[in-house]
Amino acid sequence: MASGESSGTSPGPDDAAECTNSQGAPVPGHLFIACHEDARGEENEGDDPRAKLAGEGGESLRSFFCPRAEDGSCGGVAEGRERTFVFPGERVTVICTIEEDLTPDQVEALENKHCYWLGFHPSSDSGTPRGGDDDECDGDAGCASVLEASSSSRVRDESPTSPVAGLARAILRCEGLGDRAVIALEATVPAHLPANGALVTLDVKQYLRHPLGLGATTEEAANRGHEEDEDRVGGSPTVALYEHFLCRRWTRRLEVFRPLRVRTRVSGGGHGGRFVSAALANALPRRIECELSVLGFQLLSDPPGALCVSRIHPRRSESGRHAAMAPGTEHSFAILADPGPDVGPPPTSADLLVTVASSVSSMPLLYSHRVGWPAAMGPAPRAQLVLSHVGREEEAGSGLPLAKIRCTVKNLTDQQRTYSLVFDDLDVLGNAKAEGSSHAFMDTRVPVGEVPARSSKSVICRLMPMDSTIARVDGIRLVDDLGNAYANAMPCNLSC
Repeated sequence: MASGESSGTSPGPDDAAECTNSQGAPVPGHLFIACHEDARGEENEGDDPRAKLAGEGGESLRSFFCPRAEDGSCGGVAEGRERTFVFPGERVTVICTIEEDLTPDQVEALENKHCYWLGFHPSSDSGTPRGGDDDECDGDAGCASVLEASSSSRVRDESPTSPVAGLARAILRCEGLGDRAVIALEATVPAHLPANGALVTLDVKQYLRHPLGLGATTEEAANRGHEEDEDRVGGSPTVALYEHFLCRRWTRRLEVFRPLRVRTRVSGGGHGGRFVSAALANALPRRIECELSVLGFQLLSDPPGALCVSRIHPRRSESGRHAAMAPGTEHSFAILADPGPDVGPPPTSADLLVTVASSVSSMPLLYSHRVGWPAAMGPAPRAQLVLSHVGREEEAGSGLPLAKIRCTVKNLTDQQRTYSLVFDDLDVLGNAKAEGSSHAFMDTRVPVGEVPARSSKSVICRLMPMDSTIARVDGIRLVDDLGNAYANAMPCNLSC
């Protein structure tokens, strides 16, 4: 049985692939989830690596295996090309091997005269997660859920008449590699599988399709799923009938993880829209080598079109991605949601759609998270506070690190107002100096002063984190002379 190094993790030596013949006797063969090379880099990001396997002149399946050994035998799976885990709802490439020297005609028959059934079954111990104590739990109310692909519910009869059945979508490629034949299938992982390290069994069955001639009418064929034939007998359409014989069966146990966790909070209001603060975390255990990259956000509202995303912070990098997250890490985003272009009732609910690419998946993953949306927009804001990181310096005398934050106050009213900054986070002290002023403060309340109507004023705050673990500024509010309070409009990270 061929074997090789896996990408990320291996559930254990007892989870090796098994291959049996029609009588249930073990025969040489291997089964694994492919890890595409292009999925791990940023080159050709818009391309679908699976498409390179299909058709004439496609990528050879030889790239998934090591060179031949010195004794002439086929090598195992190449390092980094095999996965032992899947994500609910994703599309994967499943590779089956037959460790025999087949003739070109026999290799061609693997696609033309055989069909394949594929399924995922929860293992007997699927209720016991196989993670460590520091594994992230995917059962929180704030977890994102994968949008179920329509194909994942396309289950057919166990003796299929089409080239693929069950959760298989297509035959990507069949290829002979000397004394090994390889079959690549495309499949959809069910979205309802238990996650958080639960075990499932990947099951692939190969059938020989033996033609029986023409038979049932088209109406009967529709009920049976048989293929319609162009020939007609007595002017009535007929179908081609087949009998199916089980040839081989591959099975392997895999771990299932839900990789993304999402938490959101909505703030602000009025005609300027609302800010959705979204915290995205790579919830995979650290032993899994899989990086997640955030590609984009969408907001779906009820009624439709009541919201649109106008700005996202931080912006996309040159690679076209917002952020990359290793297992166990988290990134925060501020999403400005404006009212939609059509005048209508305010939104009553909203779902945040997050498109994520992983370093092991051939296609992006789409997640949906329900946002706790306020019932209605409030009045237009009278002021706005925007924080931006300026730099760092050391305090004179003590040498303690200070983070310099520019606090910009925007007066959105038609009257002059007086403002102050309030530090709700008692683990941060602010030393602020307004531009053009010699006053400095070290307190939890910093005066900004008067700001003319429809104008703005900036204050440079030197923040001293009292706890070295403080990495973000979330507890600074703007208060005007009428007692109105305003939260920070954009997230800001300390860099001490």
